[in-house]
Amino acid sequence: MAGLIYMLVESVGVMTSEGTMIPNRYTHKQLSSMVGSNREAVTRALGDLQEAGAIEVKARHLYVRDLDAQRSSAGE
Repeated sequence: MAGLIYMLVESVGVMTSEGTMIPNRYTHKQLSSMVGSNREAVTRALGDLQEAGAIEVKARHLYVRDLDAQRSSAGE
């Protein structure tokens, strides 16, 4: 999941005052399809990334708060 978010940030991310935003709104089911997983696993992964302070979800938009933590989670 972290790798997908990192890829989305690199390809379509928009810098905002709140961090880098992924402008497209994705459902957990759509994200799970992108990573070849199930919705429940995506929900857990997003929760883990939020707890780590790497991302925030607001109005179904993903904001990357800590790009270095996101890169690290993605294995970059």
